[in-house]
Amino acid sequence: MTTVTKKFKNDFEAWTARKMATGDFTTGDVEELRALLQADLADGPDKLREGAAAIHDPRERHRLWSEFFARENAISDEVTA
Repeated sequence: MTTVTKKFKNDFEAWTARKMATGDFTTGDVEELRALLQADLADGPDKLREGAAAIHDPRERHRLWSEFFARENAISDEVTA
């Protein structure tokens, strides 16, 4: 499994906390997403996407998720500033 950085963990926690605070996610949704991320960041070929959308490098999948959470948090920070 690709090692998750502290920044990734912090960005994930901030994003999910905001989603729960706004009612977009429940605790169950967060746990489901956490399990999905663990599967997605596992070594080996992509098991969630098929065909041309598949991303077979787990480091690339990690990079994309990391960018997503960081970007979403930055947008939220701009809106609330």
